[in-house]
Amino acid sequence: MSRIESRPPKVQHRCVLWCTNRLRYRSRWTSSPAAKPSSHDPVSPFSWLNVETTGPRIIGTYRLLLIVLILLYYSVFTAVTVSLTTVFQHVAHGPWVSASASTIRVVALLAIATVMIALALQLWRGILGLVTRMHDGSDDVGSGVVLARNQCPDLYRTVAEVGTGIGAPLPAEIRVTDRAECYVCEERKFGVRTQRRLILVLGLPHLAVLSVAELKAILAHELAHFRSGDTTFGVFIYRFLESLRVAQQTRQHRWRSWADPVYWISKATFHLFLVMVTPIRQYQELRADCTSASYCGGELAARTLLKEWLLSHQFDAAAAEFHQRQQDNAPCAEPNAFHYFTARWREFSVAGCDYLERRLSEEERPGYLDSHPTTQARLAMMRRFPSRKTRFTIPARCLLNDFSAVEQQLYEPCDSRAVSSRP
Repeated sequence: MSRIESRPPKVQHRCVLWCTNRLRYRSRWTSSPAAKPSSHDPVSPFSWLNVETTGPRIIGTYRLLLIVLILLYYSVFTAVTVSLTTVFQHVAHGPWVSASASTIRVVALLAIATVMIALALQLWRGILGLVTRMHDGSDDVGSGVVLARNQCPDLYRTVAEVGTGIGAPLPAEIRVTDRAECYVCEERKFGVRTQRRLILVLGLPHLAVLSVAELKAILAHELAHFRSGDTTFGVFIYRFLESLRVAQQTRQHRWRSWADPVYWISKATFHLFLVMVTPIRQYQELRADCTSASYCGGELAARTLLKEWLLSHQFDAAAAEFHQRQQDNAPCAEPNAFHYFTARWREFSVAGCDYLERRLSEEERPGYLDSHPTTQARLAMMRRFPSRKTRFTIPARCLLNDFSAVEQQLYEPCDSRAVSSRP
């Protein structure tokens, strides 16, 4: 089953996008989930986003509105808590003459105190989750193999070349993961002095089959997120949304959730925030695509996007087939899933590239809450830039001094994940 076919429904995809990416600013080159084909041409809900003209001003307004929404969320909890404190004092010191009135006063004081405590705790947890690493996960950042600079000088030199070429800060750490994805993320700690640590993660399947020129196109896209501050923005957005999700999750199964103000405020803010942040994410992806196309050439960037789409789907299918053969005790000459994938990988021709592009244009349908623009929109943006003469013959795996050793360390996590995902 392909990745598009195995994805959850769109509502679940929204939660996966924001609440299980573990602080990762996911800038994958794969397209958004496909839908059923229709007879009319799809129109993106964000077709008004223009990277060169109106986009920066509109996205700046969106960012300002997001900041206002965050401040408004915390202000509501603060104002209501202060108001309830005043009401609590008035009820506690008010004139109560009868015994029944005293009983009502005790019940009212308990109800007000309960609401006050719930609001104050949510306010404290929200602020703490925004400025600390309380909601940050370590699964993605801690996964994979760390590549030391002295072990892979060619790779670090290539990353530095691309970073210098586009004017982006260089990552403090480069990792290789067994997943067919490339992304950047940021670790941020607050204290007397804020500590910021940039991390670049590359997929071993990409290094196995891509060329150095194609890898540079991906690096330019990923490092562009560092240059534009997208990872810093993603840290705070993820933490805020994660605090809202946790508040909903811990309260939605209670019998009194229908009357819980924390639940409804968090739920309304969560969905409103998702709607408002989506155009910013899509604009950031288009802006990174423009940086990649400007640095490497429009045709190379477009070809790399299509090739990475095919790579990620073929790798998932090959890994699933390999582990199925292992489960069935079928003979297999390849020792692990990576060898199984690379043995079956075939470069696609110009005709195959055109066919894949046509199929994606027929199958993809833009959605308002998709984190990435459609592949057709991204290809059109990239091809506005002139092409450059580039050598495709140098394989990216040559940038690792000991590719086999890294592969040996990573195929076991890939195996265990595939086995655990089987029904």
